[in-house]
Amino acid sequence: MERQLRRALVGPGEHAGDPFVSVGIIPADVQRRAIGTIGFWIFDHNAVALETPTAAIKVTRLQEIGLYLAMFDQLQSEAVYGHAARQLVASVLASL
Repeated sequence: MERQLRRALVGPGEHAGDPFVSVGIIPADVQRRAIGTIGFWIFDHNAVALETPTAAIKVTRLQEIGLYLAMFDQLQSEAVYGHAARQLVASVLASL
């Protein structure tokens, strides 16, 4: 018998009201112009952090940071948010 345990650290209302967090989903059928092959974190336009399987990389050159900012903008423009994201997740779950 499989048993699943879930525990929320904060309630759903606390997640929804955070103005610094948004969740976007890029649909599988969208024409992709940017592909983030590994995750990256942008820190106040001063640094970008990347983690590969073999190294942690900190990018600090403004020109290189600009490339990551442009990639993030492109990924963000391809994503859907809010109601459209919920509909996308629901349709994927319904197809399983």
